[in-house]
Parts: sequence; C-alpha cells; structure tokens
Amino acid sequence: MKVYVVRKYKKRTRWDVNHSTKFEEIEFQTKEEALAYRDNQKVGVFDVYEKEV
Repeated sequence: MKVYVVRKYKKRTRWDVNHSTKFEEIEFQTKEEALAYRDNQKVGVFDVYEKEV
C-alpha cells in the first residue's frame, strides 16, 4: 500500500551548515490530499514523496 508523505522543514532550508534541519512528516492516503495540504501552507520548505507501507 502506498502513502504520500509531506515533509515540512522547521527552517527555510533543508540544510543547516553540515546537518539537515529538523522536520515533521504528515502521511496522506492520496496524492491529491498531500498536494492540497502543501499548497494550503503559507510559508515553509516542503518535500512530497510516496512510501510503501
């Protein structure tokens, strides 16, 4: 089964000097839900990817 994950980074970049920044991940059942969530956010850096569970 596939789920779509939106990774929201806590800072405005994915990398902070030599370390990746902190992030939170939210899982969605459909790609449309994941993209709608990402589009509804005002600011931030996001990655959207699919994951097998």
